[in-house]
Amino acid sequence: MIRESFQSLFQQAADYLSPHMKNTDGLLHLHAYWARLELKLGNDLIAARGVWESLLKTCGSMLEAWKSYIAMEIELDHINEARAIYKRCYSKRFSGTGSEDICHSWLRFEREFGTLEDLNHAVQKVTPRLEELQLFRLQQESKSFTGAVDQREQTLKNTSRERRKSGSSAIDEQPPAKWQKYTSQNKKLHKKENTQGLNLAEANDGEEKEGKVEKKVNEKQMKDTKNTTSRLYKDQCTAFVSNLNITAKDEDLHQFFSDVGGVTAIRILHDKFTGKSRGLAYVDFKDDEHLAAAVAKNKQMFLGKKLSVARSNPKQGKRESLAHTAPG
Repeated sequence: MIRESFQSLFQQAADYLSPHMKNTDGLLHLHAYWARLELKLGNDLIAARGVWESLLKTCGSMLEAWKSYIAMEIELDHINEARAIYKRCYSKRFSGTGSEDICHSWLRFEREFGTLEDLNHAVQKVTPRLEELQLFRLQQESKSFTGAVDQREQTLKNTSRERRKSGSSAIDEQPPAKWQKYTSQNKKLHKKENTQGLNLAEANDGEEKEGKVEKKVNEKQMKDTKNTTSRLYKDQCTAFVSNLNITAKDEDLHQFFSDVGGVTAIRILHDKFTGKSRGLAYVDFKDDEHLAAAVAKNKQMFLGKKLSVARSNPKQGKRESLAHTAPG
């Protein structure tokens, strides 16, 4: 009876407030408290999830609503359900930097709770999305810059027009004796305006060239990112190292595998936006014998953290990626 009473009370409050408090913290807190009561008093997980789903129908563009829903599933140790929510919302557009934040949040979730396969799948999904968002930000900045330049040009034109009008009025009021002096001053004024126009045109040409150079640089960076991604799945004798201390350097990993030997290359992965280590690395070995010895060092302590060392299997990862992206 008590449960039916509070359910009815919360439903009435939600129905009344939703049209007036859409995408607000107040409506979010109401549903969060309601969902917790369903869990604590009613011990009804399905009803709690229903509360969050009803909120998302109204506030689907609110980042905190999705994050709170995910937090409930993680708190209940429902990792697969939390992962499913990330897959639903990582491609949505949120205000500010919310779209980028949810992508990075998914990657942090997989590093903490997922397997290597789960992390690789999340990286393959999130990377194109982050590149798309970065391109969108650049386009928005370019539009803003173009608008500022257009406004400046219009201001200069209006100023010149006002000067010419004020000059014409002054000529009408001047006596003939001062006409020759005014003509000389007017020529100097026109010369100055022409010089300003030339400087503005040169500045616009320079800005246009800079924009083309910046576009080429961005295209090259995106191409390099794609090439780097493809190289991750061509290694044959490679160990994938995770849970790596973010302060670790190539030399530290080389020293860690010195008793194994056969190391040919070390690649520590860094976040393309912050430049910080992602706690992941690929270590290439010259043959399978050295690779097997390296994998045997799995779960050993390194710089205060227990490393996870596994054989990199790019062919399997590629098949899994194609299976996830195939149309259903």
